[in-house]
Amino acid sequence: MHWNFVSGLENPADCGTRGIPPTKLEKCDLWFNGPDWLRSSTFLIGELKIIHNYKKTCLPKPKEHPS
Repeated sequence: MHWNFVSGLENPADCGTRGIPPTKLEKCDLWFNGPDWLRSSTFLIGELKIIHNYKKTCLPKPKEHPS
């Protein structure tokens, strides 16, 4: 699985988690519609800017619990 980075300026999740007052959030186009490039009819995943300066973290496989 490959994940791409979305900056905080274009990430709708950041709107609801950064302390924006509800009065501003209800008028926030990004919150309700997402970034412009995501709604573009010419959007191609290959055009995304890929940033590789992140630290990879390997999580242990979860223990299986008997059902």
